Order: sequence, then C-alpha cells, then structure tokens
Amino acid sequence: HPQASASRGVAVSMVAAPAADCRKAASRMALEQTLDAFLRATADARGEDPRLNELAPKLLQLGKGQPKEVLDATLIRLVGALNAPHPQVAGVVALMAGCFVEEGADATVLANALLPRVDEALTAAKRSVEALSELPELENNDQVEESDEGALQIGDRMVTSRDLQVLTDRDPSSLQSLLALDHFCRALIAALTRVPDLLETGAVQALTTPLNVLCEASEFAHFLARLLRVPMNEEWFII
Repeated sequence: HPQASASRGVAVSMVAAPAADCRKAASRMALEQTLDAFLRATADARGEDPRLNELAPKLLQLGKGQPKEVLDATLIRLVGALNAPHPQVAGVVALMAGCFVEEGADATVLANALLPRVDEALTAAKRSVEALSELPELENNDQVEESDEGALQIGDRMVTSRDLQVLTDRDPSSLQSLLALDHFCRALIAALTRVPDLLETGAVQALTTPLNVLCEASEFAHFLARLLRVPMNEEWFII
C-alpha cells in the first residue's frame, strides 16, 4: 500500500539520521583523541620521532570530510604547537597544519601564525648553508660510501655524516632549521595560494631575499620564492 510504504520510508530516515549523527560524533572524538596524542608527542619530541610518524597519517585521515568548524578548531590547536623548540618538530606541525588548510581550514590563520616561524627558520638555516659552503665538496655524489648510512642530500649536494656532525656541533638549531625548511615552506605555500592577497604584504615580501639565498638547499624554498615572484593568475607550477 502506498501510504504504508511512505510510512516505512519516514521511519527508516528517522533511524538513519541519528545513526549518521553518531558516526560523525565518533569520528570527531577520534580526531580529538588523536590530536591530543599528537600534540603530547610534539611537546617532548627532539627531532624525528616515531610517534609523530605514526600519528600524523592517522590525524590526516580522520580530518578528511570533517565540517569546516572542526577543521578550524583543529588548525588552531596545531598552530599553538608551532612554537615547539625543536625546528624539525615544529616543521612537522606546520606540515600537518598545511594539510588541514588543504582540507578547508582557515588559511589566513595558518599564514599569520607561520610567517614569523618561517622567517626565523630561514635566518637560522642560512648559517648552515654558509658553513656548508666552507666544507670541501665531493666531486660527485657517488663518492659517498655506501656504508655511510647517515649521509644526507641537501639540495643537489650529498653531505656525509661526518660533515653533518660538524654542522651539528657548530650550530645544531641552524642545521635542524635547514632540514625542516621544506616542511615550513610547503605549509606556507598551501596557505598563501588560498589567500593570495597576503602575497603583497610586507611580511611576506620580506621573505624574498632569504629565500633566494636558500633556493638551492631546499626544493620548497625555491617554490615559495617563485610564488612570491610570479603573479597568481599565471600558470607557473602545480602544488
């Protein structure tokens, strides 16, 4: 009977709505719990930390499909952790915040919070780039011994573990900032491409000179420097 069929449809929708609300609430709770764990890990992490590597993808997955108010609330808490004393930890936080901006969180909030930290990182990283230029360079990257598991590529240059130790001994915060630079710049690109009006502000344009110095040492410093030079209405690269 048509009337009975319609009644059943209303009953099903009434049951489905609370079920959907429960799923949303559970998803938000899981997000908040994972965020709590992530932020606790950033509070005492000292560089690369397996806890952050484990929690970051979980946090991103739980953020997908969340309403904007949830994304914004999550971003605000992440932004509060950008003051982590270890630059590489702060870089991971910045990258996570950038990912939430890509999901729809307020890009202006991230840009304003990130600008001073990026400026600080650029200033510190420059010292390591200058120190690295004073160290003898290998004729080609293939000269690095296979047994040198601590060797690291910085820009186009392969740096041996011994040279990395020299840089660490001289200025640990500077080397850490250099290693975190891609994360910082990538997050700032995510923010600025969503609020292009900020590109013309003095605080953003002031990054141009230090970025140009570090372009060869960081892929995303190069992209960020290019973003500040090329108008947004031109097709210059895909993020």
